[in-house]
Amino acid sequence: MAAPAVANKTSLRAAIRQRRMTGPVVHRVRRPALAGAAVCEPRARYVGSGGRPAGDGLSEAILQAAWQRAGGRRLMLTGRDGRTYRVLYPGRPAPGRGPDFLDAILERDDGVRLSGDIEVHVRPAGWRGHGHSADRRYNGVIFHVALHAGDAASVTESGRPVPLLVLGLSNVGGMA
Repeated sequence: MAAPAVANKTSLRAAIRQRRMTGPVVHRVRRPALAGAAVCEPRARYVGSGGRPAGDGLSEAILQAAWQRAGGRRLMLTGRDGRTYRVLYPGRPAPGRGPDFLDAILERDDGVRLSGDIEVHVRPAGWRGHGHSADRRYNGVIFHVALHAGDAASVTESGRPVPLLVLGLSNVGGMA
């Protein structure tokens, strides 16, 4: 069963709270820049205990919407590796299962452009918690984007480490 279309953080939070923890959840974000975007993963991936959004009241769906708008702002993020990355193109929302965004383009502070898939979580531990480290569909992920910093390592099924970019609340506030 699909969740109702929502247009803002408050209605998304309410929709999440009213639903039970079973079955998939689909949120279609209705904004001109995000028309047609959809997020579809098992419900437990979006909420913390008691059916509430995990981490600062923000769900992964809200963070994904913020990430999608990052390209238009040419957002600059610092990686756990200490380098700075500019979002040139956040990627296109992935249909169905797998990474959240496909074919993203980021530019490193030395001018090197990187392209590949992006996975977004509230916390870095979401990578392992969601089983991405054992799923070959995530082998093309070039960056793991999280709201908060953390010590959890992100490693693909092939054994390659995935760099972490911290989105931070200051970058989500004006975008979500």
